[in-house]
Amino acid sequence: MLDSYIEFTPVDSCAEAMVTLIQHYHKEFSVFHIYDANHLWIRDFVTYLNQNGILVKHLSASDFEALVNKLLQEDTKKDILAGIVNDFGPKKELVYTSDIHIVSEFTRAILHTAGFHWPEIDATYIQKYITYLQSIHFI
Repeated sequence: MLDSYIEFTPVDSCAEAMVTLIQHYHKEFSVFHIYDANHLWIRDFVTYLNQNGILVKHLSASDFEALVNKLLQEDTKKDILAGIVNDFGPKKELVYTSDIHIVSEFTRAILHTAGFHWPEIDATYIQKYITYLQSIHFI
C-alpha cells in the first residue's frame, strides 16, 4: 500500500479552478473534470505525518486483519471502520485501486492556459493541514 498514491484536491483550489473556468467560459466547452491530478505517494504522506508527530506504523497483512477483526467485534469501535469499509477487499485487505480512470487533460490544459496551477502537496502543505486540524480539535 505504501507504493499507492492518494489524491488531494484542496477545496479552496477547487473553487478557484471553478471560478477560473467560469471566467474563461466558451459555449462549446461545458463539461470539466476538476480535481488535482498531482498525486501524493502514501509512503511520502506517512513520512510527512511522522515528521509532524503523528506516528504511523506499517502493519503486516496479518496484523492488519487481526486489528480489523478486533474492531469489528467491538460495537463501540465499528464506527472507526465506517468511513473505509468500501475500501476493503474480500480478504479484509485495503484496496485503493480502481478500474475508473479519470481523464482531465482537457480541463488541466484550459486551466493552465488561464494561468491556474494546483498547489504542490508537499511537507509544508501537510504540516499546515495538520496544524489546522489540531486547531479545530479534530486530531
